[in-house]
Amino acid sequence: MNYLKTVAIFLLLSVSLSAQKDLGETITMESKIMGETRELQIVLPDNFSKEKSYSVIYVTDGEKRTTMTKSITDFIKYAKMMPESIIVGVINIDRKRDFTPTNTEYHKTSGNADVFIKYLEEEVKPYVIANYGVNNKHILTGHSLGGLFAMYTLLTKAELFDGYVASDPSFWWDNEFINEFAKTKLPTLKGKQHILYINGRDGEPMKGMGIANMNEVLKKYAPETLDWKLTSYPNETHTSVVLKGYYDGLRFVEEDYVNDKITFHPRNVNYIKGNPVMLFLDGGAENVYYTLNGNEPTKEAMLYKNVAMINEEAVFKFKKITKRSQATKAKEIAIKLSTPVVAEKINTKKLKKGLKYKYYEDIANKSSINKETKPTKTGVLMNSFGLKKFSKDKSFVCKYDGYFEAKTTGYHYFLLDADDDFQLYLKDQLLLDYNKKRDARLKSSAVVYLKKGMHKIKINYFQKEKKKKINLQLYMPILMKNGPKKVSFNSFFYKK
Repeated sequence: MNYLKTVAIFLLLSVSLSAQKDLGETITMESKIMGETRELQIVLPDNFSKEKSYSVIYVTDGEKRTTMTKSITDFIKYAKMMPESIIVGVINIDRKRDFTPTNTEYHKTSGNADVFIKYLEEEVKPYVIANYGVNNKHILTGHSLGGLFAMYTLLTKAELFDGYVASDPSFWWDNEFINEFAKTKLPTLKGKQHILYINGRDGEPMKGMGIANMNEVLKKYAPETLDWKLTSYPNETHTSVVLKGYYDGLRFVEEDYVNDKITFHPRNVNYIKGNPVMLFLDGGAENVYYTLNGNEPTKEAMLYKNVAMINEEAVFKFKKITKRSQATKAKEIAIKLSTPVVAEKINTKKLKKGLKYKYYEDIANKSSINKETKPTKTGVLMNSFGLKKFSKDKSFVCKYDGYFEAKTTGYHYFLLDADDDFQLYLKDQLLLDYNKKRDARLKSSAVVYLKKGMHKIKINYFQKEKKKKINLQLYMPILMKNGPKKVSFNSFFYKK
């Protein structure tokens, strides 16, 4: 098994290295500042649009690291932990010259870092902005001497980039010049928001690279506004550690993006006086604080732990607390005072299991359906919402009518995961409202206090594009201890 893994990794690296030169677009520019012809490797996200805003990742050692960085960013983006990004691979000519802040007798061309910073500031970054938009965030990454350069750039031209990632940086350079330099430069960053991530290898390599000493310097001299993190990894080499370093580093720099994705469920809360209602975090995150008085949460607010039990009408505001002044503002959920929903007075002998439906084809806009619009098909669904049986893959509407049986009195938590627009009405109350364009993959959810018995429901589903999906789940804390479960069609009824 280990042998097969080794072969697979070797083949993957071989493909990556052979494809490196073909990745993206290579830009050649005559640099007045550097006095030479320079190359940039520009890799754009799929469906790039100059109207959209992206993160821009500048990769030193671009001829080695561009493919790896793209693979890492693709994976993190797939996991919804960072936005789409533009990658700018800066191709080397003389890395010892360009990445080092001082000249040493052992490397005659060394000590050109200030000129290289000027090249990035006055030629590379303006080129990126002019051709690919202003963009959201600019991030500098570097490994080894590239990591040394990233740190030196932060200390001398911090405003050039929003985030800095230094993987196993060569802080040993010139008798650890950078560590002494940092003692005087770090305090000058006070009051300005910057993000720094450093990683190294456990044990002696941390000392040998000068990273352990930098850790102590940061602890003593870094201002509160510098959001920094230093990680060490066991059982890695100087070559292998860069993969983990860039992965964790980019996630750390993009932490505010993750913060923006944090949400609580239910989003539509109907609270009954005297009966605490439960709110729970979707996905999980640390350092999430909340208030109930409408104020922006701080570290003095309530810290979320496992579940938030709310026993009052309130405005529930929540956010992850970070050092970053530009962090996402708190989101809010209204805790609305309601009354228990009474069951319908209906002869259950007149009910059968299932839901009635009306299916309409070739509907460009769901609002175009009125009382005069004739359905393409009608019937009763006994086991599911029937999307697979409908012949069309897009531009159709299905309307469902019937009753939902509450098997016990109490809070009923509904969670919806749908591909396109979905509405669920309980009597005349809009309980779930999902709009694909507005909510962008965010699940819709609601909690309502139902009396035991039958409750009239109406569901509208509009399928605009190709991917038919309705996943409706129900969670009742009294009955289910293991989380929400898919709503069984045994809970739906229609009138004969």
